[in-house]
Amino acid sequence: MRKSLWFFSPLIALILVSANAVQPQSISSPGTAASATHPVKRLADDTKGEDERFAGAFQEVQKWIGMKAFPGAVLAVGQHGKLLAWKPFGKMDYSPDAEPVPKNAIFDLASLTKVTATTTAAEILYDRKLLDLDAPVTRYIPEFAGTPGHDQILVRNLLSHNSGLNSPGVLWTRARDRQAIMHLVYTLPTDFKPGERMQYRDYNFILMGEIVYRITGQRLDQFLKKNVFEPLKMKDTEFNPSPKLLKRIPPTEQDDVLRHELVHGVVHDENAFLMGGVSGHAGLFSSAHDLAILAQMYLNGGIYNGKRIVSAETLQLFMQRQSSPPSTSRALGWDTSVKGSFAGNLASPHAILHTGFTGTSIYIDPDRDAFIILLTNRVNPTRRNNLIAKARPAIHTAVLETLDGTNLQAAAQPSSRPTYEVKRTDDPIVVDGKLDEPAWSNAPAITLVNNSDGSASPIRTECKLLYDAKFIYFGFRDEDKNIWATMTKRDAHLWEEEVDEVFVQADSRQTSYIELEINPLGAIFDAFLLDVLKPLHYESWNSEKLKWAVHVDGTVDGQPGDTEWTAEIALPFEDVVPAPHTPPLPGDRWRVNLYRIEKLPVPAKLAWSPTGKDFHVPAKFGEIVFSERKAL
Repeated sequence: MRKSLWFFSPLIALILVSANAVQPQSISSPGTAASATHPVKRLADDTKGEDERFAGAFQEVQKWIGMKAFPGAVLAVGQHGKLLAWKPFGKMDYSPDAEPVPKNAIFDLASLTKVTATTTAAEILYDRKLLDLDAPVTRYIPEFAGTPGHDQILVRNLLSHNSGLNSPGVLWTRARDRQAIMHLVYTLPTDFKPGERMQYRDYNFILMGEIVYRITGQRLDQFLKKNVFEPLKMKDTEFNPSPKLLKRIPPTEQDDVLRHELVHGVVHDENAFLMGGVSGHAGLFSSAHDLAILAQMYLNGGIYNGKRIVSAETLQLFMQRQSSPPSTSRALGWDTSVKGSFAGNLASPHAILHTGFTGTSIYIDPDRDAFIILLTNRVNPTRRNNLIAKARPAIHTAVLETLDGTNLQAAAQPSSRPTYEVKRTDDPIVVDGKLDEPAWSNAPAITLVNNSDGSASPIRTECKLLYDAKFIYFGFRDEDKNIWATMTKRDAHLWEEEVDEVFVQADSRQTSYIELEINPLGAIFDAFLLDVLKPLHYESWNSEKLKWAVHVDGTVDGQPGDTEWTAEIALPFEDVVPAPHTPPLPGDRWRVNLYRIEKLPVPAKLAWSPTGKDFHVPAKFGEIVFSERKAL
């Protein structure tokens, strides 16, 4: 007998949390979020035992100090909202009476200004709908018009370093103040059409700093102080630091060309110096701890200690690698990790990062939920020392080896975690259990294996996933000669009979996850689990908009002669509260596992990513990646 069952839940959901959209805000103050899709975290100090935990990494830093790659450094490492290491090394300079580097040392960040300051400002303005990434630069800076090729350069080109701008000579040798430098930048020639090549140039961010001023009426340092540094309590972060802080600032280079003195407490970059110490490309000073706060804000999805700085959606946009030119590693403002990058071979492909000429670097790794801040004054006493290029990857590799070795919840390596590309569908999916829409036919299939050891199962179970703007869809096709179930009530113990199961953990940094089960009679079980501690703690919850259906080719009495049953579940994104963004963006990754429990004629437990005896092991779940590609 063939029968088709269809259900749409009429029950009112227990509202767990609602993710509020970030509204455009006034320039005068940063936003404060009452709720967010990411946990509202402050960095917790967990540096006790850092010498033992990071012994290898600390030895690596000391080794490079011994090789005179830099006189001193501060290293900060964080993961899962905890500051795991914050350690000073070496001396302030190479003089015989040099003081040890203090833990709260304030470094000239050089080009880290581009990302920690200017890019963050651009993100905020984009978030507030005041900055259009695809607008010509001339919209914001009319003086930029008039030079051939300038009218084609977009804001996006500046942020991606593919504008084509170049200079026939060094700016600071042809100008002596901010006005003169800006005039030179406004009339720079171009080497190529925008988007054709990636060519890293300071001019792009000199212009971005000016765009911030033109939009807000506030100088870059003033805007950042009010909208980023003060809300985050980054007390050691500023342009043109006070002379009172000189004892905490490691000196940079002996400048025998422009200033004819040791550069100490003022910006090292010559152009930024002539511009009064404030520019979009260089000039910011900060400490490792302050940058750790900023990095944690990024990992939190734009919020820190209850202060919403920027939306998670905007951060995701700026962190994505650009498509033009095809070979670029650049995101918007940020660089991303590629083979041979300063972060070493263990760096995540989704990490964002940047370096500064003075010897500084920042690495933010969403996959590991971690950051690494390495601040040095490698240009002391001269920029001709470039051992930092070898030191950085060695130090980052040592840190990442420690994180991967000591963190029991660390993401599995790609080789051990199955991955599935979830394609998008723009055509409506009718949740009737039949899986007969064209999109299902074009979705890749998963075959479940024995959960105990990963071996092939004699009974075939095929699973597929799709998504649209409102739902993620799960489809099961279960070969079954003896279909059996008796339970019909919602939230009954369906796992005691034959059932298909879906586990969804949208944010691996959190312990919570969703469990869905459906049996051949169309009964549904939906639960929100707060953690994996035993006994399991289920939150009493029924999804209001969850859709599900089954289609049975046979009977459901356990007798032989059946063929298969299919199940279809549509989970609304609004129920997936911990997700970084809903709906998800292309490239977002969730942990998911798919299970089947079979009872007749022979009991079996099947899984996509085997977890052993216990289904509730999110660290062993598979990973789904939301794709731009459509299931046509």
